[in-house]
Amino acid sequence: MGFWEEERQGEKILIGDEPLDILTDAFQQIANHYQTDVGRKPTILELEKLIELALEGQEGYQADMGGFLISECKLKKKKKSKRIQWKPGDVFAIPLNEGEVYGYGMVVKGKSQTDDLYIEYYRLFTENVLSITEIKRKEKPYLFTANTGFTYILSGLWKKIGTLPFNEGEYQLPDFYGVDETPFSNKKVYYIVKGSSDDPDARVYGVSKAEAEAVKNPAGIIGTGIIAEWLYEEYIKTKKD
Repeated sequence: MGFWEEERQGEKILIGDEPLDILTDAFQQIANHYQTDVGRKPTILELEKLIELALEGQEGYQADMGGFLISECKLKKKKKSKRIQWKPGDVFAIPLNEGEVYGYGMVVKGKSQTDDLYIEYYRLFTENVLSITEIKRKEKPYLFTANTGFTYILSGLWKKIGTLPFNEGEYQLPDFYGVDETPFSNKKVYYIVKGSSDDPDARVYGVSKAEAEAVKNPAGIIGTGIIAEWLYEEYIKTKKD
């Protein structure tokens, strides 16, 4: 938890995890009240007015008012892109064994279908899909990072549930491991790939099986179906523990 920097209207601003959580929870409660009391969720105009009323006469809450009053709040809408998009920090809920349970992964690198998509997966399993606020508050033990295929993402089977704060500039890909098998023998040659999952020039050979598998992150591009199988196997292990 903490604060991170963004740019808005040419100015540097600070966004905090806890303030964002508080506001997200507040909007969820507002939506619930509207649904219960008037049978629908609030409109954009209603949210604008609610924010105006909440901040009316509360100039002490802002650092840059300096004798001014908040006169209007405007929220803008834009059409959703029909093309499924992602960016670092996006979290996907992953149905396992036909929806018996859900696993979770966060994009750490890749912004389009022309990029390699690296996702960090967690030992976190739930019967129902968590909200992004709940994800923030949960412990997320690391499982592995994989250069992941797009199939179940593009089909909509893996659902994007929100975005976590993520400093893309400071992130570095971990090492990955793989194994070469000789066609005419049972010999296996293990290797580690430095800072990439699929760069033959970055392979380091001469490592033992134990050294390679200790890296945890599989080399190559791993299909979403395989990822789902691995996560379900991990879920079964957690039930036995």
